[in-house]
Formats: sequence, C-alpha cells, structure tokens
Amino acid sequence: MSTLIIEPMSLRESTSCQTCGHGSHCGTSKYVEFKDYACDGGEYRQVKICDSCNCIKCRNKQKEA
Repeated sequence: MSTLIIEPMSLRESTSCQTCGHGSHCGTSKYVEFKDYACDGGEYRQVKICDSCNCIKCRNKQKEA
C-alpha cells in the first residue's frame, strides 16, 4: 500500500489556501509527497495538488492591484 505523506490540512487558519485547504503557499504551487507501492519500486513521488494560493493575503494583494 502506498503511504501518503502530507501535512495536516488547516481549514480553520485564516492564512490557509481556500482552494486546497493547506497552509498558505503564496507565489508557489503546493505539492504532496507519497511513497509508492513496494512492487512499483517504493520510491517517493511528488504530486501537485494546487497551482496557485487563494488565501486571505493573496486575495488582499489582488484587490490592491
């Protein structure tokens, strides 16, 4: 079984991304890392889960521009 290695989602934080639910990742994409199945080599892989942050800070910056 593959093992997903991610940080806990922070839906209650005011600085969390409203798109993916993780902590703010302003200006960057958000990736999660997981360990592949042993039969597939057991390597660590990264998967992009969010292209752009949508937190309060980012929305305020967009309003100012």
